[in-house]
Amino acid sequence: MSSTLDLGGSHLSPSKFLYWFEVLDGLLENHWRNVGLAFNCTFLLFGSVLQLIAYDVVVLMNNE
Repeated sequence: MSSTLDLGGSHLSPSKFLYWFEVLDGLLENHWRNVGLAFNCTFLLFGSVLQLIAYDVVVLMNNE
């Protein structure tokens, strides 16, 4: 298995991907990278909690 991705003929190494909080670190300073990373983790946490609640509602409705 190759360690590169083929996206329409262009080969990208996974190590070449940049995340938006890393871009903030490069443009601004280390503090904003940490703020962006904390926002990203919080957003993912709340999204997963909402998905668990929605899944629970579906299970409860199917059991009635």
